[in-house]
Amino acid sequence: ETFYYFDEEVNSEDSISNYYSDNRKKYDIKYVGKTKTVTASDGTVFTLNEDGSYTKGNEAASVEEYAEEGKLHIGNSMNTIQEIKNIYGTYVGDKNPVSAKDPKVDSYAKPPIDALDYAAFRHDKGYDAVGAQGKTDAILNVCTVPADHRLIIESIMSVGKGANVFYALGTASIFSVLSGFKSTHPRLTIIPLILHQYEK
Repeated sequence: ETFYYFDEEVNSEDSISNYYSDNRKKYDIKYVGKTKTVTASDGTVFTLNEDGSYTKGNEAASVEEYAEEGKLHIGNSMNTIQEIKNIYGTYVGDKNPVSAKDPKVDSYAKPPIDALDYAAFRHDKGYDAVGAQGKTDAILNVCTVPADHRLIIESIMSVGKGANVFYALGTASIFSVLSGFKSTHPRLTIIPLILHQYEK
């Protein structure tokens, strides 16, 4: 997945490490300049401007954009809010970025800082796909087990890609316990599953 993200704190290649990771070269995180033109696979042209604004085609865009079936992410620090730092990176923990336009909507425009953070990013999207939200679903909703299993595997694999060992193995351990609990106590998931059905 590719992220183009305006960050007012970044104005050079060296300043990327202030937030995005000392291993930025390994994860191909780089400064692309004050402006950038990006053409999606369907021919849509995005123009990213020096002030953080951007256009989609010939029209101004005021919220984050996703193209190529969600594989191309375009956003900026003005449209994405993360006031409190997460446990690790951008997506490991429950303080994930949200849309400035609607704080109830998660934002996926901000790039993960490394392989572990990317695994958590994919995990969050997996929860969204089954309508899971909050700590209750993380503990009780059996529909989240496949996303948990993928996170466990990818967290362990991220160690070999330079991610922090403590946080990677800690994440894998926590979700091993949670997914094991959900898998062995399916009756506990009946109520949240029914509630989700009614909410839909």
